Amino acid sequence: MNVGIVGGDDLRNVRQRTRLIDGSDRDPSRESLLHVLVDVPAHVDPALGLIVDPVDSGLTYAGDPFAFRDLDGTPCLAYTTANGTRGFVDWTLIDGRILRSTTKSFAGPWRKEPLTLYDNYPRREGSDGRMIGIRIYPRRATNDYLLLWQHGQRDIAVRGAVIPRLDVKLTHQQINQAPILVRNQEEGGGGFQRGDKGYLSTWQIPSVNDPTSLQRLYEFDLTDPLNPEKWRVMPGSWGFNDGTHGIEDGGATADSWSMSMIGDELWSTLVVWSVSEQKNSILACHVPWDQRQGDTFRYGGIRVPAFSEITPTIEYAVGEYGSLTLEFTSQGERAHAYVLLAPSAKSGRAGAVGLELSDEGAQLVAYADDETATALTSRQGPKWTADQTFKLKLQRSRDLIRAWVDGIEVGTANLRKAPQHARLTDPVCFKLYGSQGALYTIKDAVLVDGPDSD
Repeated sequence: MNVGIVGGDDLRNVRQRTRLIDGSDRDPSRESLLHVLVDVPAHVDPALGLIVDPVDSGLTYAGDPFAFRDLDGTPCLAYTTANGTRGFVDWTLIDGRILRSTTKSFAGPWRKEPLTLYDNYPRREGSDGRMIGIRIYPRRATNDYLLLWQHGQRDIAVRGAVIPRLDVKLTHQQINQAPILVRNQEEGGGGFQRGDKGYLSTWQIPSVNDPTSLQRLYEFDLTDPLNPEKWRVMPGSWGFNDGTHGIEDGGATADSWSMSMIGDELWSTLVVWSVSEQKNSILACHVPWDQRQGDTFRYGGIRVPAFSEITPTIEYAVGEYGSLTLEFTSQGERAHAYVLLAPSAKSGRAGAVGLELSDEGAQLVAYADDETATALTSRQGPKWTADQTFKLKLQRSRDLIRAWVDGIEVGTANLRKAPQHARLTDPVCFKLYGSQGALYTIKDAVLVDGPDSD
């Protein structure tokens, strides 16, 4: 799933800009698909060994690791630690640490005492629930560091700060007031630099979304990294699990994504679950940097058994104006099309309003918190048919919701007095929806944040 900001004048106002959304298969050139076993042969002596042991500090969790070199070229490892009796399950306080090597080698030896980026950050529900996924980018031109992290418990955002040294400790106030750069209900994977650009890969978490392999690779300007308008999603992100393949017929599992650069190739890895073989595997794919483009994103297929429905978040909508346009094709019985605008803090279709295209026609539908559907307009226009491509558009203009199928307007609804009106005053996002077993494809999708022409 790729979102590229297009247009010159559109970039001046973050609330009035257009994003081109496209995507690619797991490996656009189908060059290499590796099934990497996680077993370490007995005759191999691991070069690193144990580096961090949280038990020594009275903790039970250490995670979100990120390896990088500081401005002096010294290997570093950023990670988080948390208290609790069951690792990351029942923690209440979380810390950010940096461990440095005593040599210029990642083989160490490593210093015993880590630097502290922050400590005792409290667990809370909502937008300030946690600070995880630390990623650090040295900026040689300014002799400082860009610090990025995933922030929030339910409504997850990417926040950032510039720090002069790695031994600077952030206060809780600085963390909470750091600018929001991306807000897409995602957690972090890899990060790397290429010239004056920085890159951050993310993946959408299960339970908030669906494990649909929806992964993004963000690009930002290292000279102005705290400006949200300098962030965009690069072609090269990929989103699909092949449910017909025995290695991954159960779909992606949590904590599975990472993107990185090796030489001039973009690599992506993920963890997938095999229902037939009852085991996890690691898949690694790569493509030359200049061949990372693609225009297709697929979701659905065979999912993790716990998920019978899927609602991948496409992109946050900003303000009271916006639209999402895409080409839609699906396979499977009653694999109808849904384009939804929904409160970001709710899962599935709860509180959403949107376009539904079925074999009886198209209509606007509103969903209660229990996902009970209420028709806002009568069915009209084109009817859904399997394997047929439709161009769908959903538009919001304050209280007015409009929808089109193949250029034909199929419904207009005013939500001023509807229950959805109050819900859509909260942060909202565009979502798709589907059922397990069907296969859905979208192409040439464009999202507009701000007023949009018909």
